[in-house]
Amino acid sequence: METPTPEQLLVRQVGARIAQLRKDQSVTQEQLAERVGAAPQTVRRIERGHSSPPLGRLLAIAAALGVTIHDLFDGVEIEVPAPSWDTDEAIVVELWKATPPELRPLLVQVMGRFAATR
Repeated sequence: METPTPEQLLVRQVGARIAQLRKDQSVTQEQLAERVGAAPQTVRRIERGHSSPPLGRLLAIAAALGVTIHDLFDGVEIEVPAPSWDTDEAIVVELWKATPPELRPLLVQVMGRFAATR
């Protein structure tokens, strides 16, 4: 069994949050589906984390439950892994961050000249 991606974990957690908000209001999946103009199967798939709803659908769900879209994400925590750069790439990124903004164009020019010689 594969480890879920951060996106899959997010979809599952948001779906569970929607289910909890719906149940807290004693609203059935069928009632929520009707309020948002979707099929009950769509609501089931969202709540189980099997479907990633588009932003418009999330807005409709939030409105149907009388909450904000922020409430749908309340308590959702996803750990996003750090990029897997090699050591040299990480050093370049850290040097970029440490360079004052007004000097960054010069840094880009220097790096560009080196890159052009390859």
